[in-house]
Amino acid sequence: ESETVELPPDAPAPRLCQMKKWEDFEGYGFNLHAEKDKLGQYVGKIDEGSPAEYAGLREGDRIVEVNGVNITSETHRQIVERIKKVPNETNLLVVSLEAEKWYRDHKIAVTGSQANVVQLRNPALNPATAGDREAEERHAEEDAVLADAPTPVLPVEPPRVPTEANGGASTMATTTTSEAKGASNGSLNLNMSASEMRQLLAQRKKHDPKKVQMDLKKKYELIEQM
Repeated sequence: ESETVELPPDAPAPRLCQMKKWEDFEGYGFNLHAEKDKLGQYVGKIDEGSPAEYAGLREGDRIVEVNGVNITSETHRQIVERIKKVPNETNLLVVSLEAEKWYRDHKIAVTGSQANVVQLRNPALNPATAGDREAEERHAEEDAVLADAPTPVLPVEPPRVPTEANGGASTMATTTTSEAKGASNGSLNLNMSASEMRQLLAQRKKHDPKKVQMDLKKKYELIEQM
């Protein structure tokens, strides 16, 4: 049987072209054609950048098997139906014209089970658009991460809390030592509260030396009138 035939080292390698359709590309990108003076089916024109091209299919290749079945005796219509039988993917065992002649001259039937078959397949995604799709998926993932991220909380400075000083006057907790010292010396402090200012003015008025002198003068006049 052909499966047990030992191939010579110079035997041309058949190619098993495994093709899967892409969502953004119509079909596999190759045509079938038959020649009047030749038996069998051959690969016609191949679209540039197609799954067929990436899977190693070449124009002029002789088709030996479709999805593991030898199609040498089948018609064009039967081969097309066999390709369509499995949706979205198909496997073609092919040989070049030179390889076909070599096997015919050596009276060896080509099969997909022989040891020197080279297996080829097209990428899962169309290389022409895969970069754009990956970029869209990456942006979508970044947007999802941002949406799931917690909202940052900014630190809030605590408000100044008023404290009660001696005598019922309110002072701010942030009043510095120098401000308090300035108030005790009788100087006006612009950082004083209104109640502190009134208290300071009252103390000045209470201990006004002019008022003390006026009181002594009145007392002296009263004594003279007696």
